[in-house]
Amino acid sequence: MKKFFAITVILLSMMTFVACGGSKKEKVDPTEEPTSEEPTSEEPTSEEPADPTEPSEDGDGCTGISIDFSSLTMYYEGSFYYAGEDPMLYLEFYQEGNDNGFDVTEGTYDLGNEANSNYSTCTECISILKGYVEDEEGSGSYEKRFFQKSGSLTVEVIDANGEIKGTIAAKLIEVTINSETFESTPVEGGACFEIETAAFDSGICIPQCDGKQCGNDGCGGSCGICEGKACSADFQCVPFNCDKLGEVSEFELVAEDSWFGTNYYYDAYTTGNGIGSASVPDLLEIGLIAEELKEGKVTLTSDIDNITDAYVLLYEDYDLENQSIGKYYFQESGTLEFTEVKEGTLESKGKGSFRLVEIDTDYIPVAGGKCFEVENITWDTICVPQCDGKICGDDGCGGTCGEGCGEDLTCNATQTECVPYECETIALSNDDADKTFDNTYKSYRTTYTPNTGDAELDDLFSMQLFYVDPVLGEHDLAGTNYKDDAGIFILVWEDENAKSYFQQKGKVNITAYDETTGAITVSFKDLRVEEVSINSSTYETRPVAGGKCYEVTDTTLTYAGE
Repeated sequence: MKKFFAITVILLSMMTFVACGGSKKEKVDPTEEPTSEEPTSEEPTSEEPADPTEPSEDGDGCTGISIDFSSLTMYYEGSFYYAGEDPMLYLEFYQEGNDNGFDVTEGTYDLGNEANSNYSTCTECISILKGYVEDEEGSGSYEKRFFQKSGSLTVEVIDANGEIKGTIAAKLIEVTINSETFESTPVEGGACFEIETAAFDSGICIPQCDGKQCGNDGCGGSCGICEGKACSADFQCVPFNCDKLGEVSEFELVAEDSWFGTNYYYDAYTTGNGIGSASVPDLLEIGLIAEELKEGKVTLTSDIDNITDAYVLLYEDYDLENQSIGKYYFQESGTLEFTEVKEGTLESKGKGSFRLVEIDTDYIPVAGGKCFEVENITWDTICVPQCDGKICGDDGCGGTCGEGCGEDLTCNATQTECVPYECETIALSNDDADKTFDNTYKSYRTTYTPNTGDAELDDLFSMQLFYVDPVLGEHDLAGTNYKDDAGIFILVWEDENAKSYFQQKGKVNITAYDETTGAITVSFKDLRVEEVSINSSTYETRPVAGGKCYEVTDTTLTYAGE
C-alpha cells in the first residue's frame, strides 16, 4: 500500500507540471488519442455540427460550433485544459517567466499574431479535435484537427490552483500537424469552425477566510499560519494543548517502490491501545529525502515546500489489510539528530523530539485537530551481520558469510556447509498459446512442466534481453546477477511470484533475432536456476540458503514477435 503522503512524489509532481507545460515536445500529437481523461457522462457534453460544404480559404462562412464550456477541465496545472468529447476543445498555454508559477497568467491575447498563428510557436493555443475513431484494442484517435486562425482569448482570473476563468472568440481552420516539429499546415479546402464569444470557467475557487486566522481557506490554501500555536475549531490561533505519544516499536528501514522511484523510511508502530482505534496500529514514520545521510541535526518545520533532508509523519489507524488510514499528522516543530551513519547506506542511529499536528489532504493543519508531543525517541537501523557458526549464505545485511560456495555447490539451510545442487528438472513449452512477448522490455515468457509449488497456482519462465549487444551468438550466464547493467536474465516465477528463481549457470545461444519485431530463436543448454531474494531497489539477487533449484531441459524456443 502506498503511503498517503510522500514528499518525493509531491516535489516530482510539481516538476512534472512545469516540464509538461513549458515544453513544445509535450504538445498534443494529432495522430494519437489524446492523453486527457474524457468526460464519463453517457450523454455527450457538446453538439456535433455539420461540416461546411465549401468553406472559404480566409475562414469566412465558417460553421458555428457548440461546446459545453461548463465542462472545461484542467489537466495540467495552469497549462492544459479541455472540454467536450467529440468535438473536443483544447486550451494550451506555454507562457514563460510568470510570477504565479504557472504557464498562464491574466490578460487578453491575440490568437492571430505571428507567434500564435502556428501550433509550433503558439503561447496561447486553441485546438478542436473532431471525428473520434476507436480501434479494435479500445484506444483510438481523432480524424480531424482544427487550429486557431484569428480571434482573442481573455483570461480574467487564475486562482492558486491553476484554475482559469475568461472568454474566447475565435475562428479555427482545419490543419495537419507535423508530429516531430509540431508545425501546423492548413488543409487546402478544409473545413473551419467559429466560436462566438463564449465564457469559460474551469472551476475558479474563491478563498473563504473572513474572520479566520488559520485553517483551510476552502481552495486548498491556508487562511494563515499560527507560528508556535495551534489552530482552534473556530479558526483562531491558540496555545498548543497536545497529548503525549505512547510507546512505539523499534524502527525498521523500509524501502517502498513507486512510479517515481524508491522511497525510504524508518517505520515504527504504536504499542498498546494507540491513538485511535484500540484494535488498529498507528504508524510513526521518519521519511528520508537525502540520498546520502550525514551525522548532525535536522530542524523540523511545517513548511512542506522546503523540506530537504527528512520529515516525520504519524498515521492514525494505519490499516494495511483494508488499505485505509484514519488521520494524518505532520511535523510542526522539533529536531532529528543522526548520531551515527553507516557509510554508503541509509542506516543510522539517532534521536528526536518533535510536535505533530493533524493535517488535511491539502497538508494544512486541521482547525481544532489533535496534536501529539514526542520526546526523546531513538532509533537504530544499522544492520549487524549475523554470521556466528555460518560459513556461507546471506549475513542478514546484504553481505555474505564466509567466502561463499563454488560454482557447483550451494549453501545448506543452516548455512553451515556447502553441498552439491539437488535440482528438479523442468521442460519449457514451445506452444504458441503458452508464449507471450513484450517488446517494450524485450521480455519472453512461457510456461513449463511439471507445475512446481502449488498445483493450483501459475508458474512462469521468463527471459529478458537487457541492453545486450551484440545479441546474436552464445552467452554464458555463470557469475551474473539481476542487478547487472546489461545481460540476458532468466527468471522463474513460482506460484504467481511467491518464489523467484534466477540463473545460476547455463548457456544461451541466440541464432536469429529481428530488432524491429522482436522475433527470436533461442537455445538453452545446461541451464540451472536457483531460488533467490531480490532487492526491491537495487535488483540484486542473493541465493536463498537451503532453497530449491531447477534444471531446464535443453531446448530451442521460437517467438514470432509482433
